[in-house]
Amino acid sequence: MIVSKYDSGDYFKFLVRHEFGHSFGNMDDEYEDSLTNCAIHHYEPWYLPPTPKRNLSTFDPGGWFKGGKYVPTGYWRQWKNSIMRDDYFTTTFSPRQGSIVKRRLARAIACP
Repeated sequence: MIVSKYDSGDYFKFLVRHEFGHSFGNMDDEYEDSLTNCAIHHYEPWYLPPTPKRNLSTFDPGGWFKGGKYVPTGYWRQWKNSIMRDDYFTTTFSPRQGSIVKRRLARAIACP
């Protein structure tokens, strides 16, 4: 993704945070999209391994919301709508997503 100092607006800010979640946080998308799911289904072993990343779960640990990784069932997410979902008015990571980013930041800047 190319970022320019001239880019602005709510959608752009959402997109930068969302893509940061993918690239730095190594997180999966938390939205359902049947067309995308159908298009990538044949490439899943190379593109989307069946084991979800740390921001999703394959079971409900209690009070989580169903749907993620392009499908409405089979995965659970902590919040109804976080930055890794698809509402560009959302500006925050869920608590689990935030802890993933904080851990990765701590490891990236830790002194030996």
